[in-house]
Formats: sequence, structure tokens, C-alpha cells
Amino acid sequence: MLTENAKLLINLAISEDIGDGDHTSLSTIPKDAIGKAKLLVKEYGVLAGIEVAKYIFNTIDNSAKIDSYLNDGNVVKYGDIAFSVTGNAQKILQSERLALNFMQRMSGIATLTSKYVEKTEGTKAKVLDTRKTSPGLRYFEKEAVSCQFVGHPLLEKKFTAKIDISQVIDKNKAIISVFPGSRLSEIN
Repeated sequence: MLTENAKLLINLAISEDIGDGDHTSLSTIPKDAIGKAKLLVKEYGVLAGIEVAKYIFNTIDNSAKIDSYLNDGNVVKYGDIAFSVTGNAQKILQSERLALNFMQRMSGIATLTSKYVEKTEGTKAKVLDTRKTSPGLRYFEKEAVSCQFVGHPLLEKKFTAKIDISQVIDKNKAIISVFPGSRLSEIN
């Protein structure tokens, strides 16, 4: 469930992205045209951000119908379809770039997290996230890390530190910090 702050940030992003309208769509697509789009996965990874995408599409077009075929935390591959949306064609086009931007960032974090978990499998290491997130994007980055990976070791190895990491770690043990954008080769 999206927090009020997450909704506020999404609404700000919608306002910034759309401004006074998508002029190409407004000038080339009839105002009452109905369209259908699907989110086609382009590479292997872990999906995250479905609820964010739904919120974006429904905020821009409250009559949009969204059919989800996959859930956050699902391992995906090229050709998978995450969801489809049917609604006003102009509004679908206004929504899609923003939905994709959030989902790509969140899915990238979820995918990278799963790789770190795999690398630490068989050790006593735990994959932790911290409060060190991108400004304004904490909710989305933490949500991406907390995707439930069905049948994946992340369920046993990951802890989402919502408030204060010092409450859950031993200050006398070494800590390896991994940040969004880190390369897997950087922790080997």
C-alpha cells in the first residue's frame, strides 16, 4: 500500500512530467480514443513497482482498467508481460513513461538485491538496507528491496531497516555497504 508521502511524490512527478499536456498525443490522437498497452519485460530480473504503476495510471485516468499478470518479487525474463492497461489512449501515453521510470528503478534495485543475496548464500552475512536512500525516493527504494522473492533465499537473508539500522546490527562486526547503482563486481 502506497504511503501518503509516496502518493505526494508521484503526484509531483506527474505534474512535472505532463505539465500542460503531452502535445504530441494531444495533437495526433482523438480525445475520446480508447487504447490498450502492455508492459513487456525486456530483460531478466526481479519485478518491482506494480502498485506504483497502477497508481500512476489510475491517477491520470481513473477509468483505466489494469490487469496484472505478475507481482512484485516475481523473477521475470524477456517477453513476459507484467500487466496490461485499457483506457483513454492519450492518458495511457501520458502515464506510461512515468510508470516505466519508477518500475525500472525499483526493478533494478530488486534485481541487484537478489544478486547480493545469492552471493551471500551459505554465509552468516545478511543483506540489509539502510536509510541511505536517494532524496525523496526512500519509500520506492525500500519497497523494491522488500519485494517478496517466492522460494528465494532473500526471505531468510534480508532485513528491511525501516527506522534505525543501529537497532539491528552489532557495531563490533564489519559492515559492507552496498548502494543503489553498485556493481556486483564491486563486492566480490
